[in-house]
Amino acid sequence: MTDHENEQPEPYSVEDHAEDDPQSQDPAKRSARVDPGEGVEPLELEPDDGSREPTDGDNGKSETEEPSKSSVKALDVCPNCGATMREGNLLVCLRCGFDLKTLRVLETQTGEEIQEEDEEEPPEPLCQPGRGDFRVPGIVAGISVLLISIGYLAGADGLFNLESDDGFPIDPAAAQRFGQWGVYLATLVLGSLCGLAGVFVVSRLNETTFGDWRLGSLRIVAVVATMWLAKFVDLGGKFLEIGAEWILHAGIFVGLSMFFFRLTPRDAATAGLTALLLAVVFWGLAAIIT
Repeated sequence: MTDHENEQPEPYSVEDHAEDDPQSQDPAKRSARVDPGEGVEPLELEPDDGSREPTDGDNGKSETEEPSKSSVKALDVCPNCGATMREGNLLVCLRCGFDLKTLRVLETQTGEEIQEEDEEEPPEPLCQPGRGDFRVPGIVAGISVLLISIGYLAGADGLFNLESDDGFPIDPAAAQRFGQWGVYLATLVLGSLCGLAGVFVVSRLNETTFGDWRLGSLRIVAVVATMWLAKFVDLGGKFLEIGAEWILHAGIFVGLSMFFFRLTPRDAATAGLTALLLAVVFWGLAAIIT
């Protein structure tokens, strides 16, 4: 092995290469090269996102220079109507409603303010507790039925009005008395049903509920039974007597209906006419059947 082959190459150094680099021969560039010393950390490069403050070397721009007029927010007038945008943070034109953010004119909707109505309380039922509840109408109905029953069984003149050919009153026979008493009881039931239907119709017309049906039924029985007391009227003349009885019937029905059901005179009259119409229909059907 020759001496040339045993010769080891010298390690490569930056300084030796720098001597061959023509740029490294420039004294200005050589003086600008700084070798890092011990304990010095290298600086990390941050991306230029436009947030850094401008320097004197940034094309001569200063910190107080206004942004470009191409930005809509930088306008001091509305681009839609030309109104002055005095406040710097104003994004909506106060004249035309142009929004600088969406570049659209905001539409203002106007209308009547809807106020929530107070919840109305449900109407009170027509047949309410009170006015004696079951006791008073029960007593009234019991007394009326008892008096009418005694009158029919005793053959009262006002209930029968039987006369002989000479014009003298005739006492009715026992069969007639019991027969008319049975007709009275049937009429009491039918009249109570018709009266109950009349009051129900009034409740529908007033858009309310009927209420307690048991209490209402007993009150109607008391009204109809008291009406029948007018049959005791005996005025001698047939037509005069009938006219007086019908007037008393109407007055008793209206008065007691106003008391027990708290009806107005108009509603009480409506219930009475409805009950009378139904009674006529039932009596007509009964006459046709028999």
